[in-house]
Amino acid sequence: MTKRSFMDRIRKHFLLFTAASVVICPFTITVHFALFPQLPFYFVSLFVDMQPILFRSILIPCSFVYWLILRNIVASMMLYNNMTVNYAMTVYPIICNELRINKPPYRTVRHLREPPTLTTFYRSVEILTKEYNHIYRPVFVTVHIIITQFILVIIFGLILAWNEIDNIIKSNLIAVAVMTVILWAGILQFGGWLVNNSIETFYSWKFISYLHPKRKFLSKFRKSCRPLGIRVDENYGQVLVKKKSVLKFIKSIIKGTLNGLLALHD
Repeated sequence: MTKRSFMDRIRKHFLLFTAASVVICPFTITVHFALFPQLPFYFVSLFVDMQPILFRSILIPCSFVYWLILRNIVASMMLYNNMTVNYAMTVYPIICNELRINKPPYRTVRHLREPPTLTTFYRSVEILTKEYNHIYRPVFVTVHIIITQFILVIIFGLILAWNEIDNIIKSNLIAVAVMTVILWAGILQFGGWLVNNSIETFYSWKFISYLHPKRKFLSKFRKSCRPLGIRVDENYGQVLVKKKSVLKFIKSIIKGTLNGLLALHD
């Protein structure tokens, strides 16, 4: 099995898994909500002391509204996941192999690495990345803030009520916090990887033959290129996610925890 067919199989199975999750997840969570509405993380538990008939009359419409909201949230999350995986699997072989002058073997024709074709193709990848930035930018910043605060809430909840919480709940909260940190750190790492590999691709263009008639043209084009990455503004300017973004993310969690402990101590 070639590497290309293996990646195609991974993409196909991921898309099928995503489609199944979009369909199944809202129904399974809604059934759990209907069977166990008294659990504390459901807002309907606030009305559990009411009369059974009145409680059921509130539970049924709330279950329907909850299902609608959850379906939209899950569908949006899976859509962004699909777009992210498709972009990563598309850009990975282009940046790491196909557009580099000095990194055979290649799976594409040699003509792709000729300066006129190479410059046009790389500009196409830049435009694709810019469109992804346009879609992801507001969502990325919002999710980054929410995830950071969510992890801090879990940490302080465990610190303040460590003796009152059951061991099972403790382990679940710790697992959720660790998995969230790993997931978001992986996304930030991908952003930094994209920037670094784009720079390495630019550097590889220096290895074009000195006798090539388009060498000077490619050198000028290389100076006009900017690394691919998640950008802050609409003008494709400053890079938001860099190589040290993972360390800054973990640093912000540690700093927030220490500041909160100092505030509680005072």
